[in-house]
Amino acid sequence: MADRVWMAVSVVAAVLMIAYFAFQGPTQAEAEEIAQSWFTALVEHDYQSLAQVDLRAPPERQGAAFDAWSGGVEKSLALYEDARDSGHFETDDLGYAIARATLVGGGTFWKTVLFERSRHAPVLTIRLNFGYGEIYYGDLPRGTTVYLLGYPLGVVNPIVLGGGSRLELDVLEHLDLRVFLERADPAGDGDSRYKVERVEWIPESAQHQVVDWYF
Repeated sequence: MADRVWMAVSVVAAVLMIAYFAFQGPTQAEAEEIAQSWFTALVEHDYQSLAQVDLRAPPERQGAAFDAWSGGVEKSLALYEDARDSGHFETDDLGYAIARATLVGGGTFWKTVLFERSRHAPVLTIRLNFGYGEIYYGDLPRGTTVYLLGYPLGVVNPIVLGGGSRLELDVLEHLDLRVFLERADPAGDGDSRYKVERVEWIPESAQHQVVDWYF
């Protein structure tokens, strides 16, 4: 009898522990891993991997619904790439263009400055370090175009290397982004993973500097 009572107590304790952690939501490390996977898959146009961590993706990894979703993401990225040579781009509601422009997951360093943990909608605030002044542009082939994000936000400076041009630019040094996460199935009956719901930048966080550089 005592053994059964102990077993029952152990089962209840295990259930309560699982419920406790489910209520608390992901840890900071887990949220960072989800965000990094989202950024990397987006920069690499890897839609199969992106679908695993993007809240908007359909559960199926092929077919009409998947094609419509991945096509929409690709359109957002293409709109940014078409606009950047004009010197300015517009963000989209879900932050795909922001991730592509800032190259988070593609070389831009970032760190967490705030993590707001909750069961349904945790938020990760990260700070980007662009480090444009630390890049040795002479290592890149002559004629290469680099895109340096400027200020105000949305400005892009397309620079063709190797021409010996001297340019005065107002470039970003740091910028904070918010990464909003949600449970794929809040009711807990299906997919319990946390995924990226959207990404947005925080305009007042932008740190920028006027530089005078030769290219």
